[in-house]
Amino acid sequence: MSKKRKAAIGKGLGALLSNFEEETKVNPEEVVATLSSNIAELPIKSIEVNPFQPRTEFNVEAFAELSNSIQIHGLIQPITV
Repeated sequence: MSKKRKAAIGKGLGALLSNFEEETKVNPEEVVATLSSNIAELPIKSIEVNPFQPRTEFNVEAFAELSNSIQIHGLIQPITV
């Protein structure tokens, strides 16, 4: 019995990402919904402070310890923004 190959329905990853910048300008809510279920890298400049963040003071020593740990061991879990 011969097997028929299914017709490809996609055009590859390039077809999905070719107009990414245009889509983010036109429909940012949809892009956020899509990316919120995925892991993505974004420029630090695009991250804004949450005005409703209850923590306003940080222990400098604990922050330095965390920074050193990340430099040595890397991130165990991606940061959620």
